[in-house]
Amino acid sequence: MAYKNPGDRKRYWKIYYLLHKEHYNQLTKQWAKRNPEKRRKSRLKYYYSHLEKERKHSREYGRKYRQNNPDKMAEYKHKWQQNNQEHIRNYRSEYGKIYRKLPYVQIKTKARNILNRAVNSGRIKKETCEVRGCLEAVEAHHDDYNKPLNIRWLCIRHHNEFHRLQRSQSIMERN
Repeated sequence: MAYKNPGDRKRYWKIYYLLHKEHYNQLTKQWAKRNPEKRRKSRLKYYYSHLEKERKHSREYGRKYRQNNPDKMAEYKHKWQQNNQEHIRNYRSEYGKIYRKLPYVQIKTKARNILNRAVNSGRIKKETCEVRGCLEAVEAHHDDYNKPLNIRWLCIRHHNEFHRLQRSQSIMERN
């Protein structure tokens, strides 16, 4: 049979397949019974070739759903926390034990303790925010934890902004 357009052949076989679909399904089932190992390999190959694509799709869908439904997500999180209080308590306890033993955390803790003792004894006085001189509650920011008394005084708002800026710079450096 001669086809005038390249698409005609494709259309013809598509219609042919639809008309004889049951016959092709029977042939496929018969082949699967005769070749169980080949069928298994074929399915696994398909599964693994599409696995990452499905994961990516699922992650994107989940991300969009969480962004579009913040109230539902907050409610879900609250219910989960109410139903899993013991699990959360155990996790925090175990995580805290591990976290406190990390070397950089021990250095941070030591620097904070030294600074707190210096403030409580009066050797160092709390100042106003370095950014705009805010009179709000100030926090100490260590640029280097190895120098515990070398600090910046920042209000909570500017301290958070400072860390946000640092995080965005480190992300840009990695990329």
